[in-house]
Amino acid sequence: MSEQIRIPEVYTPLFELIEGHLPNVSKVIVTGGRYSGKSHCLGLGLGHAVGHYGHRLLFARYTMTSASQSVIPEFVDKLEVLGLDQYYTINKTTLESNFDKSRVFFKGLKTGSGNQDAALKSLSDVSIFCTEEASEIPTYEEWEKVHLSIRAMDVQPFSVLILNPASTSHWIYKKFFIERGVKAGFNGIKDEVLYIHSTWEDLAEDMITPMHLDNFKEAKKFYESNTLESLTIPKDVVKWKWYNDVILGGWKNRVDNVIFEAWDMFKEFPDGKPIYHILGLDFGFKDPNVLVETKVYSDSIYCKLHLYKPDLSNQELADKIRSLYIEINGGKALYTVADGARPEIIKELNKLGCTVLKAKKGAGSIEAGIQKILSKDLFIHEDSKELHYELDNYHYVEKTNVLGETKTVPVDDFNHGLDALRYSLSLY
Repeated sequence: MSEQIRIPEVYTPLFELIEGHLPNVSKVIVTGGRYSGKSHCLGLGLGHAVGHYGHRLLFARYTMTSASQSVIPEFVDKLEVLGLDQYYTINKTTLESNFDKSRVFFKGLKTGSGNQDAALKSLSDVSIFCTEEASEIPTYEEWEKVHLSIRAMDVQPFSVLILNPASTSHWIYKKFFIERGVKAGFNGIKDEVLYIHSTWEDLAEDMITPMHLDNFKEAKKFYESNTLESLTIPKDVVKWKWYNDVILGGWKNRVDNVIFEAWDMFKEFPDGKPIYHILGLDFGFKDPNVLVETKVYSDSIYCKLHLYKPDLSNQELADKIRSLYIEINGGKALYTVADGARPEIIKELNKLGCTVLKAKKGAGSIEAGIQKILSKDLFIHEDSKELHYELDNYHYVEKTNVLGETKTVPVDDFNHGLDALRYSLSLY
């Protein structure tokens, strides 16, 4: 490797893995903020693996378009830096070695049919599976299916996920941080996973444009002199979050384009009689069964979560509903509005002594329910943690139908408690 090539120390373990010194590592998670050098350093590392160690690299994005005009030239540039480009022939979606069996495949993981099987058949000889912009992959299962197809025997195989940290609701954070007890920003190895997190401070200052460097230094002073909780001026909150989320690459508690931006917590329901008091029920099995209590006042909605649990029988649901009659309504029955898609459960709950009604549903009912909630001030009980989590992650997404029409719709996730809240208000 040329002496002019400088690799920040935080990336040293990647090269140790490539050179066979970390035999227990099978996965690499690379996170970082802007100007952290992660794409550049990973490109050099992967070029080193292919050019000097005979690796066969699958370089993927969830959606890969115009590879010949974007990702292939970027990778060839890294081979040029390493002095290896002359040994490869560039094809439309591959780089072929002229001297050994090392190759680079460029693929998109998303297929028109949603079936990856055909794309995976040729991967058994691949030794490195690297996904850039990995947060675009919607599920762990889609990624794992490819990861388990990498079975090279002559070199140590491993997979790499490169991303700017997304929301803490993302499967990467759940699977590789929460489940393993790993803190965000960790550098090291845990459970066969190598974690690399870098920021602009890991780079030599002469590697950063002076204008950006001065901006980062000024933003760092502001960031370290304040906490998010201490800031009250909106532009200061934006400035603090920009440095934390974008520049340091912090995992976000709230996704972008969240639907319910403004809501607050409460400890006790307000004094005085509400104009509407009801329970909302969303059925689940593998998903949670959710039961909420909703009170509407003239200009506000108050909601408290009483149940958020999967695998409940109809009898157990009925017992919970009847217990709430005693706990919150002096023993008197209180209407419960539930998902009308399960009329057999509603019928059974009524036989078991509950008063359950079907929610009003139909075309446009989800958006109408959202707008009904947005029309008033929303307050969520401080102990309703699952609802807090949903509110921070329920967002709009773009979907394309079979006619090629793109519409903005609420994501079909993070909505079990919010569906129960919508049902409770559907008769209001």
